[in-house]
Amino acid sequence: MKKSISILIIFLLILLTASITACQSKTPPGEINNTMESKKNNLIIALPENIQSLDPQNTNSLNSMRVIANINETLVKLAENGELVPGLAEKWEVSSDGLEYIFYIKKGIKFHNGEELKADDVVFTFERAMASPFAGAVFGSVKSVEKIDEYAVKVTLKYQYVPFLAALTAPVSSIVNKNAVETAKEEYGRNPVGTGAYKFVAWVSGDKVDLEAFGEYHVGAVPIKNVTFKIIQDSTTAVIALQSGQIDAMINIPSIEIKNIKKDSKLTLYETPSALYEYVGMNTQKAPFDNVKVRQAIAYALDKEGIVFAVAEGAGIVANNQLIDSIFGYTAEVKPYPYNVEKAKALLAEAGYQNGFKVEITTIDGHRKNIAQIVVDNLQKIGIEAKVSVLENVAYLDKAKSGQIEMFVTGWNTPVPDADLGLFFSFNSGMINAMNYTRYSNEQMDDLLKRGRTTPDSKERLNIYKEALELLHNDVPNIPLYYTMTNIAANKDLKGVKAVPTSTYLIYNFSW
Repeated sequence: MKKSISILIIFLLILLTASITACQSKTPPGEINNTMESKKNNLIIALPENIQSLDPQNTNSLNSMRVIANINETLVKLAENGELVPGLAEKWEVSSDGLEYIFYIKKGIKFHNGEELKADDVVFTFERAMASPFAGAVFGSVKSVEKIDEYAVKVTLKYQYVPFLAALTAPVSSIVNKNAVETAKEEYGRNPVGTGAYKFVAWVSGDKVDLEAFGEYHVGAVPIKNVTFKIIQDSTTAVIALQSGQIDAMINIPSIEIKNIKKDSKLTLYETPSALYEYVGMNTQKAPFDNVKVRQAIAYALDKEGIVFAVAEGAGIVANNQLIDSIFGYTAEVKPYPYNVEKAKALLAEAGYQNGFKVEITTIDGHRKNIAQIVVDNLQKIGIEAKVSVLENVAYLDKAKSGQIEMFVTGWNTPVPDADLGLFFSFNSGMINAMNYTRYSNEQMDDLLKRGRTTPDSKERLNIYKEALELLHNDVPNIPLYYTMTNIAANKDLKGVKAVPTSTYLIYNFSW
């Protein structure tokens, strides 16, 4: 079932939300192909879930980031060849000990409120990110940030953090406008102000977000002037809207609809492997999941290949572990638990649950609900009586962060091709009450993750992450199921579209 994928090819594909430019056109990173002209001035693109917040430092919702990426920008971007290139910073300097970074901001860049981007905005963004539970994996290494002059900022790290520049390309590192945040306060997430190609117009909860081209965008004019991100949670409804022309593009066509989309002469489907894996998680601080043998039993009980075929119609890659082979730190030596019902029953008995137990599996609607229903059937075979609870996305995230769920089905998308960003968010004890939904706490893991981000030697880092993956395999806070394929379907006349692993698109590359 597992496909062999070239590490080099996928490494070139897996780009940060803030750097999809290079993926979608031949235009150099940070530049717009001004030769494109649009016959239409508007675009409607369907999103599969509700927006949580448009504040880049106050959300980990992928759906939110899809919009944020078109409003905000980062200091550093990642080019198609993996090279770090200037974003809002025109250049940077790094001290010999790797503890100090000086960023020189491009002059003349305007925010959507007309104010010029200056050092105060960068300092303000870093300080609020340092205090945010959503940004800890990126900014937890930062000791201090200070203004040198109006266009230069010095960042001092607590320790050498090898992936720091790469981490700054993550959407959570997007620079915000100090004055706008201080004015809007708690409402900033609904009134974002960035430096990106599109500025915020309106957000109708559960319905849509409207953006319009920013006339003073520092990179240049964009082909499409008005963009609507339309929220359509029912995939069948979204596909009908796409085929009838009510919307122009749709992210993540369900596998059951792919054949019909490919047959439709008015549409084009673009596909690529993604960096997102679906998994079953367990709250390791709640009984019976505080018992490692129970977690191991469930890992043996899940028919992962069956789940891929039933839910994704085979369009997925059974996950060996929490990293796909395109990510630095991956090892093929850590294999998934094989499907073994008898082994699962034996482990449950050893844990004192020979008669099973009852559990509620929490998730959101769509394919994850379908996964959860198959998990229910798998668990029934080893005497565990499970039921599925489906929540709206925002409510689900709130309960997951606060530890109010015992077992759940969700996914994780590694934002950069480095194990630090793939593992730290989910398994560091400091991320409990943020993105460590399993509430996994292990001093050995914390030490490994710390050493992984501070060790400059690549071979040593690989060994560290191999040990971390082995520990996760044994402790089983979550059970990786499969890596997904990602796609986008669009009106055949829409140009500049290309599927990207992050499934987040910079609309300024599109034209009619």
